[in-house]
Order: sequence, then structure tokens, then C-alpha cells
Amino acid sequence: MKNLAQFQQKRITILGAGLSGLSCARFFTKHGITCRVFDSRVQAPNQDELKALLPETELFFGDIDVAQFIQTDILVVSPGVSLLQPEIQSCMHAGIEVLGDVEIFARLNEKPVIAITGSNGKSTVTQLVTDCANAAGKKAVAAGNIGIPVLDVVEQDVDLFVLELSSFQLETTSSLVCVSTSVLNVSDDHMERYDDLAHYAQVKRRIYKNAQTAVYFCEDQFTKPDTDTIQKRLSFGGGREAQYQLAGREIKVAGESVLNTEEIRLQGKHNYENVMACMALLSPLFPNPSQYMNALVNFAGLPHRCQLIRQIRHTRWINDSKATNVGATLAAIQGLKQGESPKLILIAGGDAKGADLIALQPVLQSRVNELITLGKDGHAIATLKSNSHPVQDLKSAVSLARELSMREETDCIVLLSPACSSLDMFTNFEARGEAFCQYVEAL
Repeated sequence: MKNLAQFQQKRITILGAGLSGLSCARFFTKHGITCRVFDSRVQAPNQDELKALLPETELFFGDIDVAQFIQTDILVVSPGVSLLQPEIQSCMHAGIEVLGDVEIFARLNEKPVIAITGSNGKSTVTQLVTDCANAAGKKAVAAGNIGIPVLDVVEQDVDLFVLELSSFQLETTSSLVCVSTSVLNVSDDHMERYDDLAHYAQVKRRIYKNAQTAVYFCEDQFTKPDTDTIQKRLSFGGGREAQYQLAGREIKVAGESVLNTEEIRLQGKHNYENVMACMALLSPLFPNPSQYMNALVNFAGLPHRCQLIRQIRHTRWINDSKATNVGATLAAIQGLKQGESPKLILIAGGDAKGADLIALQPVLQSRVNELITLGKDGHAIATLKSNSHPVQDLKSAVSLARELSMREETDCIVLLSPACSSLDMFTNFEARGEAFCQYVEAL
């Protein structure tokens, strides 16, 4: 592989034994490059896999000895590890290069890249772009924050990489060159790691640094590029200035209608915005949407993202467990409840990760008919709407939602959209969503 020489004959330390750390160790070992792995957790994940992969390499689990830790040329930091940790700061002060796996990918990759970030919708858009590109004749693969580490795919025989990138990954990325990129939206999330919303948004906008085309949401100033190096800017949204515009039921491109929202399987205004972002991102490679239109309109969405689980009589049960922040829940509510009907029963709560929940209040009061809360910060959400229903666990929430939905013979939606992470009660949002599905199927 070209450009690999920059990592050969270097002392490389990987911090973090999670999915990306294991991927980095696997990649370097494959190419005969020695690396060490540190993780501050005594019971770190993937220990057995790492021991089998690196039988003659030093692995360190538990308290980190900084003097030993900084004996390296390159430090590869996993996304979940804050750069403010003392041992990382010591490396920076010592002049040691600090990278993430996406930066390593960027320095090695020679294929076109489309990259997507945002507080909400980025997995949906990443998969939608990938499916559309494949339908149009390009061999595309999705990777990154969507669950497939980038170094696991960097050597694949493909025409296009479509990367979902988190703010954590962007903190250590500076060399990524993209055909097109987008910050879809910005809302309170990960405030335990950033100074404020502006700081979080600034990190998100790092994705535009080497972009040929920047795609941004015209209704969110935090998404607008602040660099002059971009060759082309495209905006999407409901504003008249948007090149990709949602006007009633029509999606227009440069003022011309190309699609009616009734043709799209994805539902809700937030998903129509995702469709427009996808079209704008693909435009440098596929100027004519007809090349992928069939895949676009038939995309059914991803699990745990406004996923219809079941309809019981007049009630639709929707799993939006992926809504781990306020912005995602607002988007789901606003997308599904446009007027008086249907009746909306919301299940929310979990660990808010320090986010300000007050932005939920107007929507909870105006569009949510019944609010059921649970988890670490459920009580804080419950205070935002009178006559809310605190419960102990998700099973109790589903049972109560069933009871509330049967009180009136009207169309009803029961929506699990927590506005919080799941880690106070579940291992991840997938486990929370799967539990919700099981409880609903058992009704």
C-alpha cells in the first residue's frame, strides 16, 4: 500500500481497546508494524482478541504509567477517549503526533470519499448515500461511526467510501479529502466533552476542511461552512434560498420539482431533509438523480431510527431508540405529529449526558398528548409537562402506553424517542430498542 512508509519504523501506541483500537492493532499487525495497546480499564473490551493478535506485544490494562506511555512516536487515540486526559496532554506537550484511525485512513486512502456528520440522521444518510451510489453503478461501502472501522475497509476494492463521522473522530482528523461532505444539523449532545454548543459545532465543521463540495442545512447556522477553501456549497431545507428545497409535498432542485414526498418510504420532515442531503452529497458524482431514484424512494430506514415495529388496532408503535439527544427527539416528534391527529404518546428518559433539556418543553406541551418518563434523567423530563407519568423501567412504560392508547378510539402513535443515552439502563441504544420491540411484540 502506498504511503504506508510513514508508519513503518515508528513506535506506535494505541489508546483504547474498543472497536477502533482493535481495528488499528489488526491493521498495523497485518502490515508488520509493531504497536502497543493501553486501556485505563482493568476489564477492557477485546482483551482476548488483542492477546491472540499481539502475542509478543505489550498490552497495558488499568492505571497508565505516563512515563512509560509517552515512549512512542505516534499515539493513536480511540474516539471515546477525551484528548483532555492527562496522559494524552503529556504526549502533546512532548511533541508526539496524536492521531485517530480516520486520520490514518485519510493518509493512506486514494479513493473518492463522501463524509457525513451531524447530531442526528447521519447513519441514515450514510446508508442512503451508499445504497444510492451502488444502485447508480458505483461500488460503495459505508464505514466509520456507522459501526465498521475505517481501517477494516481501506484496502477494499471499491469505487467510493461513504463515511459517517462523529465529532470525536473529527477531533483527531485533519487530512481527509472528500468529494462532498455535510454537517446535517447540530443540537445539544456530548456536552460533557465540549465547552458549549458552539464548541461542539466548531468540531463538527472540521469535516469541511478539505471538501470539494460542502452540503449544509440552511435552517441551522451551525452547519454553515466557515472556510473559503470549498469549491462548491449546496444547501438543503425549507428556505427559499436552498438549492435542495422542501416545498409542501415537493422536493425541488434548483427550483424544479424532482420528487413528491408521498413516493418516499421514509416518513417525517426530518427524513425528507435526509433525502435532500443525500441528493446534494451525490450530485458531484451523479448529477442526474434518475440514476439512483429507485433506491432513494424505496429505502426503508435503519433499525432503531423511527422504525415502525407493529400496528395494534389504531395504534402504531415506533422504535426511535437511536434518539440519544434532544435534537433527535424533537425531529421525530415534529416529523410524526403535524396537527391534532394522531394522538402521540412519548416514552422518554435515560442519561441526558449533561444536555439542557428545556428545548423539549414547547414541543412536549404542544404536540405530545401523554408523556411517560424513565431512567436517570426521566424526572427532569417529567417536569417539562404537567400530568406526565414516571415509571421504573421500559417494560412498565410499554404496559402503561398500551393502557393509555386504548382509552380512546382514535389514531395513536406510541413513540420511544428517549432524548437520552441508554447507558444508565442498557448497554447501548440497540439493546434498549430491542427490549422495546420485545415488549411490544409480547402485547
